[in-house]
Amino acid sequence: MNYIESEQLELKSSFGEWKEIIVSLTAFANKNGGVVIVGLDDLGQPLHLQLGKHTIEDFVNKLKANTDPVLYPSINIKTFGLGNIVEISIPKSDYKPVFAFNKAWERVGKSNVKLSANKLRELILRFEQKPFDDQLLKVDNFKVENKWAEKVKFKSTIEEITIAEYLCL
Repeated sequence: MNYIESEQLELKSSFGEWKEIIVSLTAFANKNGGVVIVGLDDLGQPLHLQLGKHTIEDFVNKLKANTDPVLYPSINIKTFGLGNIVEISIPKSDYKPVFAFNKAWERVGKSNVKLSANKLRELILRFEQKPFDDQLLKVDNFKVENKWAEKVKFKSTIEEITIAEYLCL
C-alpha cells in the first residue's frame, strides 16, 4: 500500500512524536477530519513499529489531557510487514475551534498551521452555542393574538421567535 502525506493524512514514525500527533489530530478536527498513521516513515515505508503494553493507553491519556474540547479518535492497530502500524482517525469536529496545548491548529496541505486571531474569532462566532432559551425557532405564518403580541413585543405575525418567548405564549 502506498501512503503519501496530504491534507487528510499525516505519517509519523513512532509515538515518541506524541505532541506532533496530537497537533495533527487537532488540525484535522478543525478542518475536514483526517488520519494519522504511526509506524511509517515520510515516504510511507514501514518502520516495523513494536507497541508496548500501555503505549496506546498512554497516548490516549495524553490526548485527553492536552486537547480542548477533548478529542476521541478511532484507533486501529494493524500488522504491517514485521511490525505494526496504528491508524488514528478523527472526524471533522462539530465544536470548533479545537485546541492542542492551548493553541488552535488547522490543516493546510501537508502542514499544520497555527490559527490566526482573526480565524479564531471567526470560528468562535460561527460555532458559538447559544443558551437553549435564546435559540431561535423559525416559524411560517405564526399568528399571535394581540394581547400576547403586546406581552412579547411582537407584531401579529412572527417569523422568528426564541424558545423562551414561544414557551411564554
